[in-house]
Amino acid sequence: MITLMDNFSAYYDLPEDLYNEFKNSYSGDDLKTYSFRTMRFYYEEPEYGEVVEDRREDFVRAKAETALVEVNNGGDFEKIAEEQADGVYTIGTNGLVYINGDLEHAIGPTLESKLGSTDLYNKVKALKAGEVTEIVLDKESTAFFFTKLETVKDGFVGEADKEVREELLMQLQESIILEEVKYEENMSALIQFVYN
Repeated sequence: MITLMDNFSAYYDLPEDLYNEFKNSYSGDDLKTYSFRTMRFYYEEPEYGEVVEDRREDFVRAKAETALVEVNNGGDFEKIAEEQADGVYTIGTNGLVYINGDLEHAIGPTLESKLGSTDLYNKVKALKAGEVTEIVLDKESTAFFFTKLETVKDGFVGEADKEVREELLMQLQESIILEEVKYEENMSALIQFVYN
């Protein structure tokens, strides 16, 4: 059974004034669209004894460094990621998506959360299109990352723009549903008051 919750965008369009209000609240680098590819290499902390060799921090760092050298020497980023890096699941406009070196898109305000690391975000912001960050260690997620910035475009465009519109529509969906619930609760209370 398909419900309104499952297919909200089939019944509602995002009001342009809501989208424009969101977009106009940003300027400068935040009003840009970034396309990038990221490799992730996860290691394990030796909390409960020995860690399998290929998941030790030093082994994983060496693996990340090798992949970075290959990318910097002109290797195919996506192919190298597929062969050497760890993929992750992320939420996309069509639900849960597996990514591993795939082209990703973000607008300025969502770039840091998409990258998953403040340090990596700061490195990416300093890049020009076509450049690759150095390896970034993220102790919190026990991983090494590096990112290739493919393009930077002015404004919210392409896939990143679609994602923003979908997210705003999801927020609108929540507020519409909450209003309907409040309306139903109020009507129920009114009926009880009138007939009691």
